[in-house]
Amino acid sequence: MSTSPAKRTAPLACTRCGDEDGPFTAYGLCEECETETASALRGLPVEDAA
Repeated sequence: MSTSPAKRTAPLACTRCGDEDGPFTAYGLCEECETETASALRGLPVEDAA
């Protein structure tokens, strides 16, 4: 019997959109959702009032 810690496995689908094709990030999101989430956390660019 092994006493090593459990290995992390990739999710079967994106936890946000349900995409099953991958590739997935460490947070369980597909790469497209990860990019959208990162952009949202940084904030949207300010539109010029010109």
